[in-house]
Amino acid sequence: MRLDCEAQLRNQEFLTSPRLFDVWRTPDKSALRNVAGTANRSYRKSRFSGLGSPRSVAATLSPSYNSSMLINFVGAGMNSRSLTPDQSRGILNFCRSAGATLFTVNFVFVKGEESERLMREFYERFSPFSSGEKDLENICGDGFSPQSCWALDDRSIEAILNETDRDLLAYDVLHLPEDWLFYAGDMILLQIVTHEQEATLRVSEVQYAEFKKLGIPHAPGCPRWSGLPEQPTRLPRQR
Repeated sequence: MRLDCEAQLRNQEFLTSPRLFDVWRTPDKSALRNVAGTANRSYRKSRFSGLGSPRSVAATLSPSYNSSMLINFVGAGMNSRSLTPDQSRGILNFCRSAGATLFTVNFVFVKGEESERLMREFYERFSPFSSGEKDLENICGDGFSPQSCWALDDRSIEAILNETDRDLLAYDVLHLPEDWLFYAGDMILLQIVTHEQEATLRVSEVQYAEFKKLGIPHAPGCPRWSGLPEQPTRLPRQR
């Protein structure tokens, strides 16, 4: 379903001009949804409000990946390099060694403007790594749904590094992709929310010992604005 981008601007308060707003578009171009970019932090609260609250119906844990802790690392700011090339490559190689085989990514754009062309070209460059659509955990642990995804391998790692100028936390709205999610099985192993300059990682104690070798400053738990539940939850299918 194609949505009218101008209509999405109504009743919204944005950071700079009315023409700067965030839209995530699914890679198969089947849907648009308005997301971050608003100056009203209540959006963040509503988006992440389910992380620590009880579910209204019974949920079961996803068995696809075993982790025992959450850690997070944050960026140095929108206009500063946050990770060195070696650190960025190390993070991606760490994800592979921990069992990540898939990733998803979004690209913010404005319909009919230059950013739409950049978005299309970006997904074309990643088309060789396409793994089709799979049922995967949603960003911030908000359940599971069918999502377009790509294979994480040596070639796609090089492509990711090229797209981010070798800084996985790089952010440039309307010019760079964002929200890199790396999956072990069907659950998120690493979540990078670039517009918040935050990354959240699920690890076991053994994996945490390996991650520390990368020398990346980090803290336990979730960052301030984004995050994940300690374990993914899957709501029972409706009968």
